[in-house]
Amino acid sequence: MAIQKYFAIHDLKAGHFLNGLTFMNESEAIRWFTTQVNGDKEQNLISRFPNDYMLFYLYDIDNKTGMVGKWDPATNKMNPQESPKELIMGGSC
Repeated sequence: MAIQKYFAIHDLKAGHFLNGLTFMNESEAIRWFTTQVNGDKEQNLISRFPNDYMLFYLYDIDNKTGMVGKWDPATNKMNPQESPKELIMGGSC
């Protein structure tokens, strides 16, 4: 089984999600987002306006079957699609 986790940054000012991102787990996604927030303010809107952005965990996908939802390692099954989960606000980094 090949489970991939999908995340996205929500631009609160523009009112939409940016392109999706894939990571193995939430910790990797938060570390990447924190790096963006604390990056070069001249080159990066996220670091310039951290309170305008929030990282969300969207869903898992089984790359072999195409099934989308939230993976439950305890049952070794995919649960149906759920709402996105807020992870961290840029200003908290």
